Amino acid sequence: MKLDFKDKEKRGRFPKHGWATNSEGICLIWLPIMRVLANSNKVRTELGLSKITNKNWEDVISLFRTLENLSIILRELAVAMRHISSLDPITGNSNSKNREYYLLGLIKVYVDTSIMYLRRLADDFCRSVRYVLFDKFESSPREFKKLINLAMLDENKLVKAGLLCDIGQLKEVIIENTYWFRDIRGMNRDGHGKKGYRDILNHHSSSIETTRDQTNNGPWQTKALLRYMSESNVMSFDLLAFVERSVSQLCDFWTRLYNILPYKSDDYKSGANLREGDIFFILGDDIDTTRMWPKI
Repeated sequence: MKLDFKDKEKRGRFPKHGWATNSEGICLIWLPIMRVLANSNKVRTELGLSKITNKNWEDVISLFRTLENLSIILRELAVAMRHISSLDPITGNSNSKNREYYLLGLIKVYVDTSIMYLRRLADDFCRSVRYVLFDKFESSPREFKKLINLAMLDENKLVKAGLLCDIGQLKEVIIENTYWFRDIRGMNRDGHGKKGYRDILNHHSSSIETTRDQTNNGPWQTKALLRYMSESNVMSFDLLAFVERSVSQLCDFWTRLYNILPYKSDDYKSGANLREGDIFFILGDDIDTTRMWPKI
């Protein structure tokens, strides 16, 4: 498989995260930050820092496993959305309606699970990235929420842990590119009901209602509405759109963070040669594996 871009101009956009087609017409998910994490010891050695141990590697392995599970759920969500888009709820027969209800049920579960894995992925990533973000990684935050709070409120603690990049740049990236997590975790005080969506789904009386609606004569749109009583009002929020937006924001976060990480080797700098580690492999039809990921 060729590790290149069909559109040569995209080559200059490396290390942007998302999907793009290679010269063989295969749609690939490009996540260059994974190569950095997989080569944490190489990065640390080039910076003159101590290597991480086999026990530390479990953090990186756990991240890759969670990312794989999230990618599988996103692929199956895309499959269900593709199949349901071909069904007309008005003119369909009984078999078609049964198929529609079946797919709506799957979409509901996939959306719920996607948010769960996005929440887990954040902490897994925080534990993994500390090996290339901090000299004294044992003193660095292991929870994504804590990393965000320290960057916003107590950046000196990050500096004392041997932060390897510019604190101002890191603070800017975290403030501007972690809305997706703060909505899931309930850290955005201007959010719906001021609670995180994962907390609402796990610990409060709530439900997800999958529906399809149509504006004028346009295509039928599928939604996964969060139903939750908040401050005497029924909150209705499309979690399906939220998942898609969150994945896009996550990729933007990884791209910006990648660009401020400390590197000695040109292998990891913007415009570097594309390598196998930049690709995250998930099997399935291209249209399904890439649908929920942003396009480069």
